[in-house]
Amino acid sequence: MSVAWDVVLLTHARAPEIDEDDVPVGHALTRRGLRWTARPWDARFDWSTTRLAVIRSTWDYSRRRALFLRTLARIASATALINPLDVVRRNTEKSYLTDLAGRGVPVVPTLLLVKGETRDLDDLLEERGWDRAVVKPAVSAGSWRTFRVTRGERSAAARDARRLIVARDSLVQPFLDSVTAQGERALMFFDGGYSHAIRKRSLFESKDVAPRVEVEATGQELAVARDVLRAEGADALAYARVDLSAGSDGKPLLMELEVTEPRLFFQWGPPEAAERFAEALAARLPAQ
Repeated sequence: MSVAWDVVLLTHARAPEIDEDDVPVGHALTRRGLRWTARPWDARFDWSTTRLAVIRSTWDYSRRRALFLRTLARIASATALINPLDVVRRNTEKSYLTDLAGRGVPVVPTLLLVKGETRDLDDLLEERGWDRAVVKPAVSAGSWRTFRVTRGERSAAARDARRLIVARDSLVQPFLDSVTAQGERALMFFDGGYSHAIRKRSLFESKDVAPRVEVEATGQELAVARDVLRAEGADALAYARVDLSAGSDGKPLLMELEVTEPRLFFQWGPPEAAERFAEALAARLPAQ
């Protein structure tokens, strides 16, 4: 079958069209004369009919990670996949945070609990001197089943967090005051080059706070972000998002490295951001 598309942007079945934040990317691809379309990652589709498949709004993968990875392997066998499968396989299981911390990267302190953990959550928090913590699945997207707990509380969130660590591999991290005082800072990189930064509202902030605002990354934030990318071998990827928050000393800490399906905030960033991303994709198109 002949190639019909230059680029297919991967979405998910409940929202098969490109996310509204990726609309500027579609326009940028069109301006380059590239034929593109969108398809859910698990669609019945002949992937050999496109030159490049780009993971974008595949936000339902976390509940079907094994199927997601198998499907991406099939796609990668038929066409070029961005970001590459080995990168995605590692990035979709958040235990990479503990590995990076072990290599000296400034990461928010992270405790990995294996499914079936029977130790008391309050005891774990007391051992680490954490009065408040965030508990989340090791495989998740969009803050799914993410809970803030306070040591000793018996709230619904605390009960749900305890159930989570029995049912799934989970992460426990101290709650950073900066998350609600200053928000999280998301730094976008294309082809390893810094593009723009967004202050995004966290799950635990008031809905009165603006959800996304473009900001200027500080020198410290840029240095930490670049250290993260180098340590993870992600400093030459087509796209990467580094999420940071300030620790108690005010220095940036890595919250998450997003190199699978991050929202890249084109709607809130500078107009040239979508152009940078489209150029990075165009440079990776296999020859026809």
